[in-house]
Amino acid sequence: MTLAAVSGASGFIGAALTPALAAQGIAVRTDARQGGRRLPLRGPALADWLRGVDLVYHLAGIAHDNVAQASEADFAAVNRDLTLDLYRASAAAGVRTFVWLSSIKTLGETAAAPLGVDAPRAPQGRYACSKAQAELALLRANRAAGPRLAIVRPPLVYGPGVKGNFARLLKLCASPWPLPLADARGPRALLGLDNLVDLLIHLARSVNPPTLIHVRDEEEWRTTDLVRELRRLTGRPNRQFFVPAGVVKAMSRPLGLAATASRLFDPLRVDAEPSMRALEWRPPHLARELLEKTWRWAATQ
Repeated sequence: MTLAAVSGASGFIGAALTPALAAQGIAVRTDARQGGRRLPLRGPALADWLRGVDLVYHLAGIAHDNVAQASEADFAAVNRDLTLDLYRASAAAGVRTFVWLSSIKTLGETAAAPLGVDAPRAPQGRYACSKAQAELALLRANRAAGPRLAIVRPPLVYGPGVKGNFARLLKLCASPWPLPLADARGPRALLGLDNLVDLLIHLARSVNPPTLIHVRDEEEWRTTDLVRELRRLTGRPNRQFFVPAGVVKAMSRPLGLAATASRLFDPLRVDAEPSMRALEWRPPHLARELLEKTWRWAATQ
């Protein structure tokens, strides 16, 4: 039986992946100790944790939602250094495959043309920079020796338990207020949690996965269309009005909301076709189904 070790098992993605692996007959070892504390992923405890493991899913890290609370040194220590340490320890333990969750943000915040896996890195901000640094460190280590390496670069992931910008958008769409988003027409790649979990399970059985993997839902969404769909799910009228994108973005700068406005109005497209062909995999769930599942969860919170 395959034994998978999952770091970050109590997080948004790990909490969905762990039971899904078990349901597929894959034994799971998590980084949670009794009482909910995390296992120290260093030293003798790490060597014990990796003993007999075939596959590592490294999901633990500081998320971009925690930028205000974490320093640049914190991001580097956790997202870069801990990731490289875990990869090296996995190599020493004889782990077969190492799957690490990076981010499409390593390639930038906007893209009018779909970003391929060979696009140049252009990270912005501490979170994305730490992920890009970790990618480079892992690729160097993988050239020397070690487990098969699969670096997955998802765009924004949504689903039950989602936090950050998508959770805030859900609340806005549930409100009665009209929103100035009719001109938010830049296509944005998104990824439903169930589709990501399905891909990660697929990697457990993939003989020779690509080193860099791009993934997204089959559908792309313009923010204005996403808001319309979410408001339909809430039973609210659409109530979006037109303000030119440039005006909204200009008004957002003195308020410190320039990055938020960019995520709403600017395109971020992802080319996942080569990765999906190489893996012989496609997202099994429609985005509308996963958006409805996410909204049903949000309505209970």
